[in-house]
Amino acid sequence: MRRFAEGTTVAALVLVAACGTLDPVDGPRAELDQARALWEDFEPSNYTYSVRRLCFCAPDAIGPVRVVVQDGVVSSAAYVATGDTVATTFRDLFPAVEGLFDVLENAYDTEADGVEVTFDDDTGVPTQFFIDFIEMAADDELGYEITEPVTVVLPQ
Repeated sequence: MRRFAEGTTVAALVLVAACGTLDPVDGPRAELDQARALWEDFEPSNYTYSVRRLCFCAPDAIGPVRVVVQDGVVSSAAYVATGDTVATTFRDLFPAVEGLFDVLENAYDTEADGVEVTFDDDTGVPTQFFIDFIEMAADDELGYEITEPVTVVLPQ
């Protein structure tokens, strides 16, 4: 009988742990979901913001870049310092705000080793984040930093 009780206890602990993994009530993933929901409530159709990537990348892949979103789609991306348009090769690196959430979601889905993120309390925008995909790997880290906040642009 004792052996059965121990097995039952172990099985119950495994079940509780599995439930916590499958349906987290709080934690980083829940915080991301809450911030995304806040953004979706706020999300304007037309806005601008500037962002800089934090990585061991080519200078053209870092920025900062001013992103213009019209009707929910990036309509232009230009380097803040020069006003030059971002080349097609690098354009997808500077997404609409929704794309920043996607980068974070991917980090959680692929079980990145470390994710540090700060969200705007009013809009949910991830204002700064840094991802270390593999702890012992060099140059795999990626981050984004909002350098000019989201500014709503009214249609003309």
